[in-house]
Amino acid sequence: MRTLRTTLAAVGTAVLLVTAASHATATPLPPVGQEFEVPLRVVGLAVVQDGVQRTYDATGTWKVKVEANPEAPLTSVLLDTNGFTLSGRSTGGPDVRTITIRQSAADPRSVLRLVQAFPPKYEQVVVQSFATAFDQAASPMNLVTKEPARLMATLTRFPPTGEVFKLQNAVALVDPANPAATLATIPALPLAIGVPVS
Repeated sequence: MRTLRTTLAAVGTAVLLVTAASHATATPLPPVGQEFEVPLRVVGLAVVQDGVQRTYDATGTWKVKVEANPEAPLTSVLLDTNGFTLSGRSTGGPDVRTITIRQSAADPRSVLRLVQAFPPKYEQVVVQSFATAFDQAASPMNLVTKEPARLMATLTRFPPTGEVFKLQNAVALVDPANPAATLATIPALPLAIGVPVS
């Protein structure tokens, strides 16, 4: 009887280990080389310029290619941005303006990190530089980010399914001909990436 109990206990332990292993491999990172194009949407992009804050709603697309992360190949991948665009109109402020945002430089790659295998949980950090064009009454203004924007979100799958990425740093916008002077600042950029799953 004791031998039977020992055998059953060993079998039960093996089943638990196999189940845990299957869960761990059921949510892999996206394969290296795969490319994604996902929609972007932002409601309440805030821009402070000349002491006045305006808010914008905008839509666009984000294109990325998955690359290997040699520093942590089993738990993370790098995301190489091949296109980042947003365009929209102001919804708050003394006048109506349009805004266009486009990728302006090759940034350090964004990181997708698997922080929990089951249930799946990812942390994604988007690092993005961009050029910003304002169509305003006085004259158009074209600025670039002084330092890349950093946005972060926790995901349960990749690509994202409408999760809102929060800006981790206020983004200074400068004239590329005179980068020492900050002409505008983006303090808020709540960026929804992907299509929500119903």
